[in-house]
Amino acid sequence: MPSSRKEVIVRTFEGTLFPGYLPTTEILIDGRVELLDLEGRTLPIALETIRWIAFVHDFNSSKFRPLSRPIAHIPQPFLFPDPGSDPRPR
Repeated sequence: MPSSRKEVIVRTFEGTLFPGYLPTTEILIDGRVELLDLEGRTLPIALETIRWIAFVHDFNSSKFRPLSRPIAHIPQPFLFPDPGSDPRPR
């Protein structure tokens, strides 16, 4: 059965970008991400060195920038009342 791979860009903490392909299953093997680079070689990258992995549509674009979206609404925490307290407001 052929394995499916998705286009990704991996960025390390040093700032190096690695474009390539990751499998859709079993991304992490023995603490490493095995990236198939554009030349067809497998690059094992240690998980501790990875800052982020971005799934992309086209990694050949020169305008690659990760999206940064503002949070439209910050949810308020729900506090459960104490079981022995009076639930009616005073």
